[in-house]
Amino acid sequence: MTQIHRLYLVLTWCFLFVFTFGSIQSYAQEEEMKFHELEPEDDAFQDAFFAAIRYKAIGNYRLALESLNTAEKEAGKSKEMVEVIRFERAQNHYYLGEYEESIFYFEDIVETPKKREVLSWLYQTYIQVRDYKNAKETIVQLLGYSEVYLPSFYMLYVERTNDAEKALQILESIFAEETSTRQVGFYKDLIKETVIENSGEKKVITETSNDEIEKLQSLLKEKNWEEAEIYMELLLQKESNASLIWEQLESTQDLNQAYNSLKKVLSSKNIPEKSMQSMLSVLLEKQGVSSELEQFLNQVYDNLDAKSLIEIGNYFKNNNNLHSAKRMYLKSLTISFDNYSLIIETLQLLFELEAYTEQLGLIDKAMDYYPMQPVLFLYKGKALLGMKEEKKALEVLEEGASYVIDQPELEKEFTDSIQKAKQ
Repeated sequence: MTQIHRLYLVLTWCFLFVFTFGSIQSYAQEEEMKFHELEPEDDAFQDAFFAAIRYKAIGNYRLALESLNTAEKEAGKSKEMVEVIRFERAQNHYYLGEYEESIFYFEDIVETPKKREVLSWLYQTYIQVRDYKNAKETIVQLLGYSEVYLPSFYMLYVERTNDAEKALQILESIFAEETSTRQVGFYKDLIKETVIENSGEKKVITETSNDEIEKLQSLLKEKNWEEAEIYMELLLQKESNASLIWEQLESTQDLNQAYNSLKKVLSSKNIPEKSMQSMLSVLLEKQGVSSELEQFLNQVYDNLDAKSLIEIGNYFKNNNNLHSAKRMYLKSLTISFDNYSLIIETLQLLFELEAYTEQLGLIDKAMDYYPMQPVLFLYKGKALLGMKEEKKALEVLEEGASYVIDQPELEKEFTDSIQKAKQ
């Protein structure tokens, strides 16, 4: 193997094993290499491998996998090359939502010099398929590398699987009292509260101390945003801290940076839903209407729960930003479709926006859940009228009208719409 070839392999490992895992993005970025600027030598393996990287970068994961097939044929029996290819293959399957395939390849290469990065990806993939048993084993291994995995550990053991006693045993085993940091102590206290609460004993309510707030205040004054973000993630394990955190962020008088840091924290997937909702409520209540807030909401919504999305949608709707409201409502329904009132509100919004194709798609899905609901037939008829499909609209409206019983206002709406269809 040529020296330049070995250099490419080393750089490839640095690039491939970058993993933006919640609050540890800064760790991954230290090793990241801008590989797309490199030009490979005239080598069949490198040509195929670099093509796969480029395809992945633009989101064409199927073509990336095809290129990796070619690269693997050219790699021969080189263990280093095969491991690099399998890591890349596992990532592409993950992005395609093919988690079982992704797990297969990650597990195959877990014993490598880059074991920490492989374990981080494995943990995320186990969570996707709700394999909490393997996820627990993996996150415990990751805790041995760094405390930055504490939020994920807490969420898995306490929030997802309600195994607080085991979580406390693990922390006390990994982090001895004499070497525990403030972060470890914070999570131990949180877990102890849960253990006491679950045992039925009187819960000792602990408020956030002035020291904790002063610590965050100090980090923000020093403009040490990276550590401040980790600390905010710790504090947000208690929903009551949301208002205090925003007060400190607001005091920096740098709203752009404040929103940017808060976006990272809320996107880490380590924040309990109630804390997320509490933080959003604080922002919507205290900030009023602002372009900075709207931009922030449009950046973080993809990581939020259904209830938070409805709250943001209502905010946009009340401020006449109907397109953003529509996006929030539709996203909420993809998470939880069991919300008939939201379906109707979204249909009305789509009708106002004349988004008839989206309206019909939502109605067809809703009819599978709520058959023979006359309101759904009414909106379907109106959408078809908007698309100049009068004949189809008339059939739908007449069928829907037959399901109306003792609802004079709804009967009138059907009568008016049927008249339009006939005209």
